[in-house]
Amino acid sequence: MKKLFPGHYRPSEEAFKSLWTNGLFVFDTNVLLNLYSYPEAAREIFFSVLNRVAERSWIPYQVALEFHRNKFTRIKKSNEPLLDLRDRIRENSASLEAEFLKIEFEKRNTGIVDLHDRLSAVRDSNIKLAEAIDLACVRLPSVSLDDPIGNRIAELFSGRVGEPPADQEALDILVKDGQDRYDKRIPPGYKDAKDKRDLHYRDRGITYAGMFGDLILWRQTTAFVAKNGNKDVVFITGDGKDDWWSSHEGKTLGPAPELIQEFLTLSGAERFWIYRADQFLKNAEQYLKAKEVTEETIAQVKETAEYQQSEASEQSLTWENLRNFQLRPQEEGYTIFDERLIKSGEKNNLRRDSRSWMLYVESIVTRWAKTFHRSDKLINMIFPDIVIEGKDGLHGYEIISPRGLKRRVVQELIRDVSTRSKEVPIDNISIVVAFSAQEFVDLDERALDRYANDILNMLFNTPIHSVIIGYIVGDEFHTTFVLKSPIFLANQALKER
Repeated sequence: MKKLFPGHYRPSEEAFKSLWTNGLFVFDTNVLLNLYSYPEAAREIFFSVLNRVAERSWIPYQVALEFHRNKFTRIKKSNEPLLDLRDRIRENSASLEAEFLKIEFEKRNTGIVDLHDRLSAVRDSNIKLAEAIDLACVRLPSVSLDDPIGNRIAELFSGRVGEPPADQEALDILVKDGQDRYDKRIPPGYKDAKDKRDLHYRDRGITYAGMFGDLILWRQTTAFVAKNGNKDVVFITGDGKDDWWSSHEGKTLGPAPELIQEFLTLSGAERFWIYRADQFLKNAEQYLKAKEVTEETIAQVKETAEYQQSEASEQSLTWENLRNFQLRPQEEGYTIFDERLIKSGEKNNLRRDSRSWMLYVESIVTRWAKTFHRSDKLINMIFPDIVIEGKDGLHGYEIISPRGLKRRVVQELIRDVSTRSKEVPIDNISIVVAFSAQEFVDLDERALDRYANDILNMLFNTPIHSVIIGYIVGDEFHTTFVLKSPIFLANQALKER
C-alpha cells in the first residue's frame, strides 16, 4: 500500500536519515528572499545551516530568476517598519509639542510652571530614541547591486543553478498544459493563477507568464533529478498555500500527496519530501547536529514565513474579488470600477496597509477622478494606478495611503513616478495621498500645512502635474490640498497669455 500511495504516508525514520545524509536540497525562491526579512541573528544561523548542506544544494533557474527579480522589493519592504517607526517618532514629537503650544497652558492657570522643561525632556528623549533607530537602520539590508546578503546567497549557489530555457519554444513546451492543470487544480501553482494572471516578464529574450512560476521550477527540478539520478531529494519552501500542502480541518498534515507521487514518478527518485523553512531548521538540528539552531530562531523563521504568506493570501483573495466584480471589460479596452467594491469596503473592516485596503482606496479615488474629469473612460495600464481619458487627454494617478505625515514616502514616490512617467504615453500624472477619515482627524493642522509645503518644494524640477492630499469618508474622497507643480503653473500661465 505505501509503495502505491507514498504521498499519503510519512516516510520512515530510515528514509528520513537517507534524505538528510544523501539528499539533494532544493530551495524555493521565498526561502532565499526571506533571508532579507529575518533578524540578523536568525539570518546568521540560517546561513550556517545552509553551509552545512551547501555541497548538496541546488536551485532551478526559475528560482534564481525570481530571486533576482524580487530581491530589491523584498529589501525595501523588510526595511519599511523600522524606517516608518523612525519617521513616526520624529513626527509625533513635533506634533505633540505643537499641540501643547496651541493649547497655551500658561494662560489657562493649570499650575504647570515647568512645561517648557518637560517638553524639552520629551524632545531630547525622542531625539535619542530616533538616533538609536538610526544606528539600527545602518545595519538594515540595503538596495544595492553589491548587497552583502545577496552576495552570500550567490556564493552559496555558485555552480549550483540549473540551466535556463533554451528559447521561447522550450519554455512554451514546459508550460503548454499549465492552464489545463490549473483548471483541474493540479499542483503546484494553481493558487497563483488568479493574482498573477496578468503578470509577464522577460529574461534572455524569453517572455514568462508569472502565473506559471511554480510549475516551471517544479518541472525544472524533476528534469534535473531525472537527468542526474538523485535518489533522495528534499525541497524547502516558504509557500503555505493549498497547492503545496495537504490539510484537514485546518491542520496541515504534510506535502500534497499528488506532488510526492508526481515527483517520484517523473524524476525516478526513491525518496522525496517537502519542508517549510522552520521545519528544515528543526530537522537540521536533529539530523545535521546543528547545535546553533534555537527554538527562538525556529519561531522567528516560522513567523516571517507566515507573515509573508498572509500578505500573499490576502492579495490572492483581493485579486479574486477584482477579477469577479471590480473591473468590468468595456468596449475599446476601457474598464469601469464596480460600485459593489466600494460598498464592500464600507461594510468590511479592511486591514490597514493591506492590498484589500488599497483597492478600496483606489476605487474611491477612481470615482472622484471620473467626476472631476467628467469621464467614465478608464485606460487599463499597469502604471500608474488610474489612467482616465478626459478632454485634456490622458491623466494618470498614482495613489498612496500612508499612516501619518511621512515625507520620505512621498519623496521616494515622486522620484519613482518622475522616472516611470517617461515610459508611459500619458499627458499628465498626479500623486494622490489619501488618508482614512480617522487618521485625517488626528492630524495636527500646523503639521499638515508644513507637510503640504514640503511636498510642494519636492515638486520643483519634476514632470509631475500635482500632488493631491485628501481623506476618505464613506464612499467619497475629499481633497484638502491640490499642490500643482511650479512647472505646470508656469506653462499654464504661458498658454493663457
